[in-house]
Amino acid sequence: MVQEAQAQQADPTVAAIVEIPCPEVPPEVLTERIRTLDQIKRVYAVMMGAAATLCASNIAAAIRNADYAGEVIVTTSAQGLCFASLLVLFFVGTERYLDKKYLRAASKTPKWYTLMADIICLMVSGVWFVVLAQSVLGAARDILQFNYNLLVLYGLDFAVLLFQLVTTDSTMPENATSDECKKAYRIWIVLNVICFVLVSILTFLVMPNLLTAYGETLGLALGALILAAIHIARFLFDFSRTFRLYYPCL
Repeated sequence: MVQEAQAQQADPTVAAIVEIPCPEVPPEVLTERIRTLDQIKRVYAVMMGAAATLCASNIAAAIRNADYAGEVIVTTSAQGLCFASLLVLFFVGTERYLDKKYLRAASKTPKWYTLMADIICLMVSGVWFVVLAQSVLGAARDILQFNYNLLVLYGLDFAVLLFQLVTTDSTMPENATSDECKKAYRIWIVLNVICFVLVSILTFLVMPNLLTAYGETLGLALGALILAAIHIARFLFDFSRTFRLYYPCL
């Protein structure tokens, strides 16, 4: 303890990252919590797996029904890339969020409605990924339905992130871990707003002009490429800026 105090005095940055002590949860209680959260994670994994399977199936059907036309391959591949990038971020981010919020030795006991709200948020997210998968080219009645559902997903996730940011203090002790989570939530909220604006501009302003100028097939392919570029940039920025939350580091 004396050495630790001396180190903190010598280097103020060390003191900033030392976690505030918090009464630890007994091992048997933590084990039971892990079992409960594992069940929730399994249900979420099944829903996301079903969404991924449906997306791949619809992409394959759209390409096959179009006799492997180049524009359709580009469009569906771009939509699939957007879908996959978001699914990875949502799935891994949710896993880490639940672990850090509920399964740390120093995690506080949550209110029943906080855990229920998190479960509902997860289920809504999983269901909407299934809806998004069903709206890839060839599976939806409207060629822009994928973009519309994407905007709804961003809106839902914005509300979920705000809830998670607000309720973080109710289950996490005030330490470096909670600060790390709050930083990630703020980054995700900003990214959601930026992507919502960009996809809205693309959907309602840019793509109608592309469809008019180049026709439905080529215009949709060009719009899908722009959409994919937005989500590739989002994925790289997101994963690089919040990597420590996605993957615990020493």
